Amino acid sequence: MTSGRLALAAPAKINLTLAVLGQRDDGFHELATVMHTVDLCDDITLSLRKRGADDTRGVTLDVSGPYAETCGALEENLTVRAAEALLLHVGRAGDVGLHIALDKHIPAGAGLGGGSSDAATVLVGLNRLIDEPCPPGVLAELAATLGSDVPFFLDGGCALCTGRGETVRAIEGPQAFELTLLMPDQPLSTAAVYAALPATSGVDRSKADTQDWVTRIAGADIATLESLFTNDLQAAATSLQSRLGEWIEQHHLHLSGSGSTLFAFGDRRADLERACSSSLICSVRSTSGKHCR
Repeated sequence: MTSGRLALAAPAKINLTLAVLGQRDDGFHELATVMHTVDLCDDITLSLRKRGADDTRGVTLDVSGPYAETCGALEENLTVRAAEALLLHVGRAGDVGLHIALDKHIPAGAGLGGGSSDAATVLVGLNRLIDEPCPPGVLAELAATLGSDVPFFLDGGCALCTGRGETVRAIEGPQAFELTLLMPDQPLSTAAVYAALPATSGVDRSKADTQDWVTRIAGADIATLESLFTNDLQAAATSLQSRLGEWIEQHHLHLSGSGSTLFAFGDRRADLERACSSSLICSVRSTSGKHCR
């Protein structure tokens, strides 16, 4: 197929647990984390076209929406790179062109995985438009070359992610839950947060913890999720932004990923709006799959 149009939703995620298990030889950190998609989404429309001789830009991108300005060159490039990687892999880069329209509702630098979700959604959608030449395993391999979180978003839902985050094992999720997101105006750099980790971070943590997570998260209620929550990046993030630490302590909040988004289980908009009025607050629900609206 050399024409067609497809609209998809790219969901955000939160980290229900995150353990840093130590430094890897490749410079990344060994992680174990349980991620869960939520119904805050970017909207992506893919428009396929036949590429002519004068079509010098095979993949093009337009960004709009409330967080368009936060979508920097790296994230924009990630969606384009995803499309180019797939077309190159299947030998269609010369004859197929693609336009990506990205309506941005997930802020960048927020620990919500927006850029990774966008890239995964482009892979899934483009593969569908060109009659699915890549099976799931191949898509996962391509996704892993784009970023550590990208493979998770190929299916979304609830999953245990290990390695540098690219090894994904779907697990039984908790009961449906509501949560409140608090997104400070100041983003955090993932690289800066990892650089702020102590050199000995994670060396005494047992990998056996992950099986306990899997067992207890299955069918869990909010009280159980609260008791299980851990994030080894939280101290490093708060060392870079002291206000995050104050909010976490004062309002019993949790950091998602490397931040800077904080979340609370349940709908707590009323009390958090009074306490943290300078930040965007929204209430969202967990979602069990990729398409969140």
